[in-house]
Amino acid sequence: MSIPDLEARVEGLSWNIERQREILRKLERDKSLVQRQLNAARDPVARLPLEISSEIFLQCIPPQPVPEADKAPMFLLNVCNTWTDIALSVPALWSKIWIPKALESLTAEALTAGMERWLRRAGTGRLLDITMERPLDSVVASLIGHYSSRLERLDICVCSSSADDNLQNANIFDVAQLEPRLPFLRTLIFRPSPSHQYRGEFPVPTVFHLLRAAPELTELSVSALSVLIDPVGKWTAEVVLPNLRRLEYGYDYFEGAGALRYLSTPRLEFLSLDSLESPDSDIVSFLQRSSPPLREVIIEQGAVGTELAAMFSDFLSLLPFVTRLKIGHLDKTGVETVFNTLTQTRPGALPSLQTLELFNMGDWSDWSLVSRALSARRAVLRFVNLDHEYHYYAAVPWSLDAGIRDELCELLADSEMDIRIRGVQNRGGNVVQLFP
Repeated sequence: MSIPDLEARVEGLSWNIERQREILRKLERDKSLVQRQLNAARDPVARLPLEISSEIFLQCIPPQPVPEADKAPMFLLNVCNTWTDIALSVPALWSKIWIPKALESLTAEALTAGMERWLRRAGTGRLLDITMERPLDSVVASLIGHYSSRLERLDICVCSSSADDNLQNANIFDVAQLEPRLPFLRTLIFRPSPSHQYRGEFPVPTVFHLLRAAPELTELSVSALSVLIDPVGKWTAEVVLPNLRRLEYGYDYFEGAGALRYLSTPRLEFLSLDSLESPDSDIVSFLQRSSPPLREVIIEQGAVGTELAAMFSDFLSLLPFVTRLKIGHLDKTGVETVFNTLTQTRPGALPSLQTLELFNMGDWSDWSLVSRALSARRAVLRFVNLDHEYHYYAAVPWSLDAGIRDELCELLADSEMDIRIRGVQNRGGNVVQLFP
């Protein structure tokens, strides 16, 4: 064969080879399409309406979704194309994110870029829920500033190993830099990281900067504050939270004034305190200034002693709308103050109280006062739970006098009140039911 004939033969073979390759590519595409159809036919999720499959995906999301490939919602993108399409069509899957301590070393630019890839799937109109477990620093401030206009819930878990690390950053937030402020923030939480031994301290300037930028805040939880306030400085200005309904306030580690004296919450309905101990009766002045319509009050450490007895009595007189009062570790003076208040009929003496729970009561023996107080409130009180603490080395706790028992039984029969009294061992947790 001549050279031209050979060249023509090679060209023809090349054309046939390319044609066969194109046929093979088409067959592979067809096979992939049919395989997807087969997978969809076999996949029960793919056969469901989108509103049902999306709800199933939402139920897979943990309370703290982290940006890791083997965790939801990220792993939903790696199962099949159908699941990927569903996951990317549900903005709610991507509106919540937790930045764990493992990412603490990332710069603000790297964190922002990673969060942007995640949060853009939530769409531009959806509000965000962000939890960050890292020291209070410029990185946190940068992230809050970046997403300020879309934040609905912000949870900052401080994981610094030293209080000084946080206190040095007391002024990292500035309301002037939070533009357009925090117009949709409803929940703000400051707490120690659950994965760190350090309890966590939060400078009041840091907290107050954010409070001033969040006029629609309805829930505030602060586990501990380091109060760095100059009594005549700029932090003495009162912060009014007009829409706050729920406040969980941790114990102050401070030198100087407590932070409650700088807050006003005229619509507060739920209040939880670590302790009543506070300088200059901060809690009393806080309630007098705010006059909130409180419905529920919880105090973890209620020991008052003789030095705080008057303050505690004033505190109880400022709870006219409270229907549930729960206090732990209340000493003899505090228990006596509570039940003396209940025997009174004057305005302000807990007139609306329906549920009373006292836990780990101290050395208490005047059960006739308890009986009189409960009898005086038989028309309003519905549930009373009293846990009397006894020493771990005691074989049997005290028992109720027969006369007191009879009075309480009469109350149960003649009213809608449910009364429960238990003896609780302070070590070992043994519980003895004392009444009924």
